[in-house]
Amino acid sequence: MSATELAQEIANKHGVGQQAALSRTEETDWWDQRPVLAHIRDAAWHRLVPPSGALLCVLARVAAMLSPRTVVLFNGPASLNLGVALLGETGHGKSQSNRLAEELLPSCLPDMPETGLGSGEGLAELYMGTVTEGRRKRREQVRHNAYVYVDEGEVLERAVRELMSISG
Repeated sequence: MSATELAQEIANKHGVGQQAALSRTEETDWWDQRPVLAHIRDAAWHRLVPPSGALLCVLARVAAMLSPRTVVLFNGPASLNLGVALLGETGHGKSQSNRLAEELLPSCLPDMPETGLGSGEGLAELYMGTVTEGRRKRREQVRHNAYVYVDEGEVLERAVRELMSISG
């Protein structure tokens, strides 16, 4: 079972991700509530990608760029982290939604890594750097922001290439 199939099975079991039946007018009215929403929708339509996927990717980028000191007060302070999983068949605009979000909202943080996911160690390493004090150098956390995107197709392709190089 692929990761996508597993995620879809979990979503179906718990009723997550099931869209409410909105008329075309109601849906259009929602996107027209704010100019930025209409801009994201129109850009998505222009690229033939799902507006909801583009919006979710833009929101994930916003969350990735926020200061870790930015909190919402809800039963105490809570950080504004966001993880997004776009589910759909091949060719339904998941990767294109991410690329569109990158164009609509380029990073405003010059040292924020934007990368794919390699390993747990690699994820932790995104936040690390070398700090020099006098002649001493030490590794420590130097970043608080990162944007990680995983494309299931790219992960599968990489795994096949690694397998081929081992057996080859």
